[in-house]
Amino acid sequence: MRAFFVTGIAGLILIAPASASDMQKKFEKKKFDAGSLYSATQSSGQEAGSSQQSLPYAKSKKKAFLFSLLLPGLGELYQNDWKFNGWGSGLYYFGAEALLWSSHLYMGSYSNWLKEDARSLAAHNAGVDLKSPKPARYYVNIGKFSDIYTYNDFQRRMVGTSTVYVETDANFWQWNNDGSRRRYDRLRADSDTYKNFSKYMLWGIFTNHVMSAVNSLRVFRNNKSLGEARIHFEMMPGAYRPKAYDVALGFLVKF
Repeated sequence: MRAFFVTGIAGLILIAPASASDMQKKFEKKKFDAGSLYSATQSSGQEAGSSQQSLPYAKSKKKAFLFSLLLPGLGELYQNDWKFNGWGSGLYYFGAEALLWSSHLYMGSYSNWLKEDARSLAAHNAGVDLKSPKPARYYVNIGKFSDIYTYNDFQRRMVGTSTVYVETDANFWQWNNDGSRRRYDRLRADSDTYKNFSKYMLWGIFTNHVMSAVNSLRVFRNNKSLGEARIHFEMMPGAYRPKAYDVALGFLVKF
C-alpha cells in the first residue's frame, strides 16, 4: 500500500510539468483578431467570428446628399432609417427650412397687403386711377409730390421734358392734404422693404439646402467610421508569470 502511494505521487510529479507545458503551447496559438463590429441594426443573436470581418455602412452617400439637397434634413433622416427618434442635426435644418418658407410667404403677403392699402389710400385721397396700367416709378413719384403739376414743373427745371407725365386723367393725382401723402409714402416704402425681405428668405432657403446636403456627408462619414470599428482580442502567456495568461483588448475606429 505504501509502495503504491509513493508510486502515485511520483506519477503526478511527472505528469504535472508535461501538462503545464502542453497548456502553454496550446495558449500560445490562441491569438486571434476578431473583426467583430456589429452595427446597431444587426440582431443581438449574432456572435463575433474568429476571423476579421468588415461590415460596410449600408447607406448610400449619394442618396443622402441628394435627399438633403431636395429637402433639408431628409438625408439625415434617411441615414437614421427614417426614424424621427435620434434624427440629430437634420431636425435643425428641417426646422430652419420651415421657418424660412413661412417667413418668405408671410413677408410676401404682408408686402402685398401694404401695397394694396397704399394704393387704395392714393385713389381716395389723391384721385389716382388704379385701373390704367402705370410703371412702378409712378407710384414712387406720387408719394414725393403733392400733385402732377408740381412734379412736371420740377422735372422741366431739373432734367427737361423727358420725364414729365402727360396731364391726362389716367396720370392725374392731387393730394387733399400733406398728411395723406406722407402716410401713403410710408406704406409704399414699408411694402418695398418687406418685399425685399421676402426675396432674402429665398437666398436663405437656398443656403439651407446646400448646408444640409454638406452636413449629410459629414453624418455619413461619421456613421461609416463607426461601422468600420474593430475590436481586437489577444491572449498570450504572461511575460513575468509563465503559468499565467494575459488578455489584451483593443478598440480601433477608422476615420
